[in-house]
Amino acid sequence: MAHPHRTDPRKADLRGRLLATRRGLGTGERERSSRAIRGHLAALPAVRQATTVLGYAATDAEVDLDPLLAALLDEGRTVALPVVDGARLRLAAVTDLDSDLVLGHLGVREPRRGCAAVPESTIGVALVPGVAFDRDGGRLGYGGGHFDRLLAELDAPAIGVAFHAQLIQRVPLRPHDVRMDLVVTEDGAIAPT
Repeated sequence: MAHPHRTDPRKADLRGRLLATRRGLGTGERERSSRAIRGHLAALPAVRQATTVLGYAATDAEVDLDPLLAALLDEGRTVALPVVDGARLRLAAVTDLDSDLVLGHLGVREPRRGCAAVPESTIGVALVPGVAFDRDGGRLGYGGGHFDRLLAELDAPAIGVAFHAQLIQRVPLRPHDVRMDLVVTEDGAIAPT
């Protein structure tokens, strides 16, 4: 039996092409689109009702959630961010996006040591990055399987966060890949049919 996270050549090729597409978006376009995406996310009932939100600290080419996460913190919500711990992601609460984040695995910003652990059972909604998504909730991740393993453990809606340019016709999925409940781009929310 094949290892569930062994590199799939179709996914690797797709990943390379889509990462290049995302990097090719201009800074101004990324900022405008990120602002629109944050507005769509903030208006979603699943986000508005969640007391604990799982987010992510964007790399320079990902949708920037920082202003939304800061607003959630200002409202008194708990914001959890992932920390790579071997093959798994553990969750830690941040209270300040500047002082609580350090460069971690592959140069991704992660909560520093000392940030409180967040039990997976408390997550009300998960905002999930990815390389590509499709309209059926399929997600192409970065290849390590970290988010798929985490999402399989959560009992919360998973919302894929991406630029419209990251939408593709069909993400090749394997049985362990977790589908999103919604995908949000600058054009709005897409619910799988």
